[in-house]
Amino acid sequence: MSQTQTLPLPVGEIHSNAVRAEMQYYLDPSLSGEPKHVFIGTASVWRHKMDTHIMTINDIRGSEKSFTLDEQGFQINKHRSMEKDFTDCDRVKTIFYAETAELLKQM
Repeated sequence: MSQTQTLPLPVGEIHSNAVRAEMQYYLDPSLSGEPKHVFIGTASVWRHKMDTHIMTINDIRGSEKSFTLDEQGFQINKHRSMEKDFTDCDRVKTIFYAETAELLKQM
C-alpha cells in the first residue's frame, strides 16, 4: 500500500493550503474481473484490486460555513457530545444517537 505524499502543485489551480495525494479506492469488480463477493476477515480482501487516483486535498479551515449539504454533499457542524467514552453500547444508543438525530434535524 502506498503512503500519502505531498506532490508538487500546479500553479494557479489550487490555493496554498492544499496537498496532492495518492488515494486508493476499491476497483469495481465488474472492471477487474474479480469475484463480486469479498468476505471481510479473509484473504479475499487483500486480493481485491485498487484504483489509484491523484487527488487534491484542500484545507477548508476558516471557510467551513461556505460548504453545505445541498451544494457540496457535506457540511461542517461543531458539536461536543455528552458521551465521552463510547464504551457502553446502551449509553451510545441513548445519548449519542439522540444527539446525532437532533443535530441532523438542525441541518
